[in-house]
Amino acid sequence: MLNLKWIKPFVSAITLSTFFFSCSWFSLLAIISIYLTNVLNFSAMLTATIMMVTSIASKLTRLMVSALFDKLAPHYVIALSASMISVSCLVLAITTNTTFVVLAIFGFGIAYGSTSMVLRTLAGIIRDNKQRAEKFVQLSVITNLASMVAPLACVSLYEGVSVRAPFILNAFIMLLLAFISLFKASWPKLPPQQPWLHALKQQTRSKNIVILFILTILCWTIYSQLFSALPLYVEQQLGSAKDVGYLLSFNAILSVVLASPIHKLTLRYCLSTHYIIIISLLLHALGSFFIHFSSSNHTLYFSLLIWTMGELLLIPTLQSTLAGSVDGELLVSVTAINAIAMGLGEGFGSFLGVMLTRETHISFLVFSGISIITLLYTWHYRRYLSS
Repeated sequence: MLNLKWIKPFVSAITLSTFFFSCSWFSLLAIISIYLTNVLNFSAMLTATIMMVTSIASKLTRLMVSALFDKLAPHYVIALSASMISVSCLVLAITTNTTFVVLAIFGFGIAYGSTSMVLRTLAGIIRDNKQRAEKFVQLSVITNLASMVAPLACVSLYEGVSVRAPFILNAFIMLLLAFISLFKASWPKLPPQQPWLHALKQQTRSKNIVILFILTILCWTIYSQLFSALPLYVEQQLGSAKDVGYLLSFNAILSVVLASPIHKLTLRYCLSTHYIIIISLLLHALGSFFIHFSSSNHTLYFSLLIWTMGELLLIPTLQSTLAGSVDGELLVSVTAINAIAMGLGEGFGSFLGVMLTRETHISFLVFSGISIITLLYTWHYRRYLSS
């Protein structure tokens, strides 16, 4: 059992940063595809390409900046990242120039991802498998709490005040967080880290890490639909951006309420990692399948309930498995390298989701199929994922 007195400042620092950075990220994701297509009048192809390229490029760049973050205390990383997000939001609020919009989303992605990388690394230094899994579930709950509040507030501002109001408010909050972070030095120290090139060589020699890398690409392709295809699909089906905010908040409420009970169930029945991932992918496949055939609010919410249960099993399990597969001195670099897999999945998934949703009526049937393919991949390599 964790020593709560020792962990209190650690949890407080992580909780504060995770919540506010997640709020900023989910605010952007909730409206960005709608903002680009409806306000800036970008084509579906241009919107999809921007989301794909910036997602992948930001993850690749994050690998390069990980060497800098190895040298900085965590609270300096938080301050720098918050400042970058603040600037990016201001740019999005004041310009319609495609180049500046791309650069702003790109900078936002680097900043959010770098913070996420550091926070997950701090959680990953816990060596006990059970305690580490609990920590990632805790971070997942905080993240989902943010995703419950942010999209609804963001969409309300977008529709009720101004289409640029969410970006301006976000910029102010993140600038404030940057100043606060400079005076929050009570973070735990990371163990000395190996250079990322050394970590890359280590990964290419480890078959289970390579398998996890590919699995991460596939899983994030599926997960990215929550903020790419789903908002567009809901707006098309129900005719209002407000419904997007309600649905994303419903997803977040479920995540906060169900995360701990579901985690306890996996512990109670001693489920192996690969079984948890397989169950989660089956739920994703069913959820996507039911979303495709949803014709009312009730069926849409029921479909998302199934999809969300899969999400709650999948994300913490993947993150904990990765952290437990490497030594502490490789965590920052390996987490940064694995972020490339997340970026490839997010980028490809976002592009495919936007294009299929705008141009066809089969987007969620396709992603149901991708979930089944990923399930079969997991089953085939199950012995490398067991723990």
